[in-house]
Amino acid sequence: PDSDEDIKRLDDFAAALAQAVNA
Repeated sequence: PDSDEDIKRLDDFAAALAQAVNA
């Protein structure tokens, strides 16, 4: 499996979540 892609997706999700909480 492409773990790197999964990790990047999770990282993007975490960034979006942080932005939502910060907004």
